[in-house]
Amino acid sequence: MIAKPETVPFQHEASTMKPGTIAVLALSGLLGAFHCLTAGTQAAGAGGASLSRCEVEYQAVEPSSASSIVEDSKRAIIETGMSESYFDKHFKLIKAVNEPADRRVEWSFSVNEYQAQLVDAIGFNTNGGKLANVHGIKNQLYSTHEIIKTLPRQRARSLLRSCIGEFDSESVIYRTLTVPGKARLYLTGRSIIKRENRQRETEGEQEGKFLFVGFVDVETGKCVKKLGRGSS
Repeated sequence: MIAKPETVPFQHEASTMKPGTIAVLALSGLLGAFHCLTAGTQAAGAGGASLSRCEVEYQAVEPSSASSIVEDSKRAIIETGMSESYFDKHFKLIKAVNEPADRRVEWSFSVNEYQAQLVDAIGFNTNGGKLANVHGIKNQLYSTHEIIKTLPRQRARSLLRSCIGEFDSESVIYRTLTVPGKARLYLTGRSIIKRENRQRETEGEQEGKFLFVGFVDVETGKCVKKLGRGSS
């Protein structure tokens, strides 16, 4: 629900706001859109700083409820390419945070032996002068399909080892590696620096060591290998 707009004066130093500018604010529990209607320059202050005055139209917005952002997040995920029945079977809500400066929904996605955690960070944008939610999960997944059959986890581990050698930090992620791109379910890990090499290197040298990070698509068995940096 949007409250009745009010026109109020707004002053700020070295302003670059022009008529028509829209700014979205979420501060101290208040959420609203400031629409710059007219702008003018006032006399310089005591310190010589130039002050710009902007008459703004402020539209207070009632924050969405936690249940509302959960439903919006669910819809955003479904719109990437899956059916609602598939979502209901494979996604489980972990938690929803609905604070002015922290709006997110966390989900668990599971298929067979694999489980991945996804976080939908929710921001704002303006659409025709109105505030609209922007879901980060749409860029994380971008384009999805319904994953049904997967490789046995031990087989996926074997493929990852063949791809990057011995590895640690095993995890499962569900995302696209490029945007635009198709979301895949990956078993991932990073290569291990061999012990004899670690003993000959200083701590600083280990931190700068290049490592391989592998991503095995658990549907197809294809491995993507990327270069990383870190210690082990």
